[in-house]
Amino acid sequence: MNLPPNEIVITCDLVEFLEHRRGMVFGDDLRRRVIDLGAQFVEEFRQILVGHASVTAFDASELSAGLRESAGPDEFRMSLDRTVIAWAVAHFAITTIFDAGGNREWVVGTGPAALGEIAARVAGKPVTLVDVGAQSGATVLRACGGLHAAGIHVAKVLLGLGNRRAVERVKATVDVECLHIYEAMRWYELRDLLGIDGRLLRDRMGGASRSLDSNMLMNTLPFDVGPRELLAEHCREWSKRLAHTLSSDRGGER
Repeated sequence: MNLPPNEIVITCDLVEFLEHRRGMVFGDDLRRRVIDLGAQFVEEFRQILVGHASVTAFDASELSAGLRESAGPDEFRMSLDRTVIAWAVAHFAITTIFDAGGNREWVVGTGPAALGEIAARVAGKPVTLVDVGAQSGATVLRACGGLHAAGIHVAKVLLGLGNRRAVERVKATVDVECLHIYEAMRWYELRDLLGIDGRLLRDRMGGASRSLDSNMLMNTLPFDVGPRELLAEHCREWSKRLAHTLSSDRGGER
């Protein structure tokens, strides 16, 4: 599937994130309400951007199913995403942290002992590294390098979404299969837009904290100040609606 230029892509992952990362229990009614809320948010987001860019949304569970079907049964499937790709055999934790100037650094959360155990489990099988998407390809390449240094050879990268340039960049190093290639200016996860997750920022003391600032997210868009401000306010308003929806339900955490 090839999407047109000037496309913003949103992966709708609220339920997956809250279930797998926050331990929430979803009944059928709450699941439907959260999914509907996300769809309504995206539709209004789309309307704000009429004349600036088109918006395409992907359901995270459907994207996950497509990735799982595309991964070969004989491949050792490793994932960079515990939220959407919880079915992988193993996970490689690599986190991107931004400084005040927008520069990135990568922190590997999977230690040498865990990597050694994974290498033993691989036992010569072809390794497929699976991720939801790649905006620039930098994180995927860092992960491939880190795994290679641990003696784990990545034979193939499988992506749900990929910026065309990112796919070509990764393909110069390793075989790539991408389910949906786009020319998007930006890719967002719905959980970030609605303030339940966010970017990790390096502070002056050397620590890192997660920013839920919608203005910071929208400032990455190459649009006029007006649309950016409207989008940031839209994110804040619907974040409150999500919080109200979750707090009004009697479901708890596991």
